[in-house]
Amino acid sequence: MKKAMQLLPTMALTIMWPPAQASIVMAIYLAEIEASIDKRNDAIATIAQTIVIVVTP
Repeated sequence: MKKAMQLLPTMALTIMWPPAQASIVMAIYLAEIEASIDKRNDAIATIAQTIVIVVTP
């Protein structure tokens, strides 16, 4: 049962409002991954930080 719990998807959904730009909906979805919840959260945070750097001046 523990193995099945580790394979559950992890996701994050947010809306960003950068200055002088249209709003941006960001959805990050990790599926069928055997990483721990902490590692999944780290991956989502890294992806989100990268998107913020790219879309904001």
